[in-house]
Amino acid sequence: MGYTMVYASVALTRRHALRRLAIWGWAGDTYDAVLIVSELVSNAINHGRRVGHELRLRLVMLECGALVIEVSDPVADFPGFDTFSEPEEDAESGRGLFVMRRLGGEVTWHPRPHVGKTVRVSLRGGRSPEVGRARGGSAG
Repeated sequence: MGYTMVYASVALTRRHALRRLAIWGWAGDTYDAVLIVSELVSNAINHGRRVGHELRLRLVMLECGALVIEVSDPVADFPGFDTFSEPEEDAESGRGLFVMRRLGGEVTWHPRPHVGKTVRVSLRGGRSPEVGRARGGSAG
């Protein structure tokens, strides 16, 4: 689902993700997943905002119960991704990747074919009884 690149979209994507995970019956830690959505969307707004573009959120629950969270923005690079370090205790920003990894997320990124990049976080989750196949789509 597409969202405007404004800070009000952070709360909106959190609500949509929470609702989607409840509908799917995802057996992982829903609140950690929603926090990761919030961090990804905030990062996209902070570092990827471009006039005339929106961010995209995609949630996919795999058959094994894992959750894949993807946020795409129009900026093709990700400076500093490979030089990740723990933020200073008094730092006011720069905690997003740290938080996502501490919550058990496997964080990767790749450029998109035409414009921008996608940042992906994969989370393990317990297998829900109603999961019989991969479920994918937007968060809305």
